[in-house]
Amino acid sequence: MTPPVLELGVVRLGAAARRRLVLRNLADRRRSLEVWIGGELATDLTVDAAPAALLAMNDGAVDLVFRPQVVGTRLGSLFVEAEGAAPVEVSVAGTGARSALRVTPEVLDVGAALLGTPVTATVALHNEGAVPIRVVAVGREGTSAFTATLDGALELVPGARGELQVVFRPQFGGLHEGRMYLVEDDPDADTPYFRVRGEGLVSLLEASPTSLDFAGTAVGTTRARSVEVRNVGAAPLELLAPVLVPADAPFVVTPDQALPATLGSGEAIALEVGYRPTGARANTAALNLWEAGGGWAQVFLTGYGRSTANAEVRMPSRIDFGEVPVGVTARRGLVVENRGAASADLVAPFPAPGGPFGAVLPLPVGFRLVAGAWHAADLTWTPEAPGPVSARLVLHTTDPQHPDVAVEVVGRGVSTGPSRHLLVRDELAFGFVPRGRHRTGRVSLLSVGSDPVVVEGVALLDDAGGRLSLTPGAWPLALAPGARAAVQVGFLDPLGALGPSQGVLQILTDVGAERVTVTATTALSEPTVNPLVIRAEWDPGRDAQVILHLVRSGGEAFDVPDDVTACRPGADLQGFGVSYAGYDEGPGWAQVEVYLQDAPQDAVYVHHAGGAQSVDVLVTATDGEGGVGAAQRVIGPGELWRAGIVDVLQGTFEGPGRPEPSPHQDCY
Repeated sequence: MTPPVLELGVVRLGAAARRRLVLRNLADRRRSLEVWIGGELATDLTVDAAPAALLAMNDGAVDLVFRPQVVGTRLGSLFVEAEGAAPVEVSVAGTGARSALRVTPEVLDVGAALLGTPVTATVALHNEGAVPIRVVAVGREGTSAFTATLDGALELVPGARGELQVVFRPQFGGLHEGRMYLVEDDPDADTPYFRVRGEGLVSLLEASPTSLDFAGTAVGTTRARSVEVRNVGAAPLELLAPVLVPADAPFVVTPDQALPATLGSGEAIALEVGYRPTGARANTAALNLWEAGGGWAQVFLTGYGRSTANAEVRMPSRIDFGEVPVGVTARRGLVVENRGAASADLVAPFPAPGGPFGAVLPLPVGFRLVAGAWHAADLTWTPEAPGPVSARLVLHTTDPQHPDVAVEVVGRGVSTGPSRHLLVRDELAFGFVPRGRHRTGRVSLLSVGSDPVVVEGVALLDDAGGRLSLTPGAWPLALAPGARAAVQVGFLDPLGALGPSQGVLQILTDVGAERVTVTATTALSEPTVNPLVIRAEWDPGRDAQVILHLVRSGGEAFDVPDDVTACRPGADLQGFGVSYAGYDEGPGWAQVEVYLQDAPQDAVYVHHAGGAQSVDVLVTATDGEGGVGAAQRVIGPGELWRAGIVDVLQGTFEGPGRPEPSPHQDCY
């Protein structure tokens, strides 16, 4: 019997390796056989085939299958017992190993690229394990601007290195972030990820800063700020004269040299922007900077004229604590501002004692807010029982024009203990899709509880007659509190009748099931009027009040019925033309819906309007063709972020109604 010791080698976990042991009967008669395995390898090594007997002076073979379940070397014994003889023991050794693929760098930052222009970067792959690796596909999450393809499978023996080419081709401006992952042919292998980051440039013109705030300027006086405009491209460009929208806004722009002018690569000019308010009101405008080749940059201007006689005390009209566990004290920031020219004193403490909401440091009687100053305070709330609570807090001052300024404060107490909850959009609308054209939509998943949620699987309960499909995901997937994931849904109707389709997507979690209604309308050709849905999502448990803006540089627009509009002064950007906004419409989301027949230089803005904590905001825009883009960023208190995800659209808004902008300075 040979060999006396059997080495099974190194085998990947879950995979199987076959070995053969040759037996020889040296006796002059037939002998029956019995084969069994003992020791540590009894659970990993099986006998696939063995002869029941051997004829005299004849050979036979035992086929073994080694399928390791744990990492490391394990020992065992193979026993062969022939009729009338003592068992023969063969030592057996086998090693289980895990696939170990390392990707460098862990974060691939490709820098900036013009819209539609590809930039290629390389990541290195290193097989640091003891078994061969075969990469069969590359996937991506959170971004559509990055792609990577394999020319067949990429095979790496232990210790080998390889390369993967990643292409960044932005289709919209702003920061693009996501991650990519490598798929091996081993279903039990860990999935290696690497993050990707890049910036899409709409133009080779760069303005710094991109916004100027002239708040608190006295009526009849002028305050000046400067803006630098730079050519960030490699070739010269011609900078045209700046355009102010609206043209009658009380801002004056003076360049430090005559325009048009040629800017070489890296060269810049300075613009002085002056603000001279004509009344005690908010003013906003857009400073559009164009180059002859069509590229552009934009600077947003805001200002507030204060009167020369009275105080003008203001604070937010509403503060939402969201959901707070019973017995836990939560804080929300509150800013009291005097926009006038005279001081104002408090004539009663704020907040008044005895209510459900208090303050870390209540404002005392006689507290003075001087002209142009502001004061930040922290409201507190400790819910005593589950359920909603609301109160109207009034600030009593000596301001003769606004002696009483009120803020509505609301919150909901929730029961204590671990909670797991997944926030899911209940509808995915593709809009009009031309017959035979494939569209892809995205359903965002957000874990908003205090404990992780496990997404166990995703399935189409109704695929709309085969028109809907799912992009495979790495399920099950555990989402930590505040973490996100996405489900990609495709729609294609190659031969169906024109008209609407509807399906149902089910998302199974360890706390229940969520359903999403998916709708689409098959069209004969491209529609002339499309719905545009812009949505912002964030963790509703964070101390943040978020406003989502769709801002038009000029012209007219119309709102769909029941949508939320806003025209606050200052950061609400009224005066750019038309600004539609969604303001905390639901727990952790805001949405703006309009119809469009393309839109020139429209922009999406996210404003952190209140609260003390930074918040991670995901903005998605979906039009009638199934998708425009997405952007994600962490914004801090008071920050205004230009997401810039619909800049590529061209044309005008159209629809059944075209209302004029509101004449009021505050309307909700």
